[in-house]
Amino acid sequence: MLCAPFPVSGMLDCLANCLVIEPDVENPALESVRLRRALGDPVLAADVIVASEHRVQEWRDVRGSLIHAALAEGRGALRV
Repeated sequence: MLCAPFPVSGMLDCLANCLVIEPDVENPALESVRLRRALGDPVLAADVIVASEHRVQEWRDVRGSLIHAALAEGRGALRV
């Protein structure tokens, strides 16, 4: 699993937003909730976006997509 932290325009520049890339994910919404709960009760709000490697390949070059923005503006990937 890779986690690519990325900023959101107009928000604090922190690691509060994360695109999680998994080889295969059956239900990205449920996986996002699971990971968010695993983080516990953070002081800052965090967005955890989950996408499969296939979905990332489909959207990585589509300007205006969240995946494109996360990969273009992110701070690199963390293997978790």
